[in-house]
Amino acid sequence: MKMKRFLKFCISGLAASLAEILVFSLLASVLLLNTFLANAVAIGVSTVVGYSMNRHYTFRHRRLHPSSFILFVLLNIWNILFSSWLIDLLATIEPWHKIPVKILTLLICACWNYYAYKHVIFRDYPQNQ
Repeated sequence: MKMKRFLKFCISGLAASLAEILVFSLLASVLLLNTFLANAVAIGVSTVVGYSMNRHYTFRHRRLHPSSFILFVLLNIWNILFSSWLIDLLATIEPWHKIPVKILTLLICACWNYYAYKHVIFRDYPQNQ
């Protein structure tokens, strides 16, 4: 059961990540927006995809608990700040292309996201709440 949930998390994460990478690539490489803005918009799009898929598919969190969405958004704000910082840092240290660095930041964020989704954001709340 735990492996099945983790696989669902990976599928949901892959869908959200693909949306994020496509939006980031379009904004940063085609439209030449600055890294922070392109990254923030891309994460915003993936937040909607990720929240919907994780809530309904991965964790089957049927009750809408207002704090789950707020926590999800706060975690994604952290992800925007962290990943934008890391993309800029690695781009200044090494002349990396931004897309591989973006993929690296997605993998790093996925590690703490799974823990936070499972144990905090989509945990089962008592029925009286």
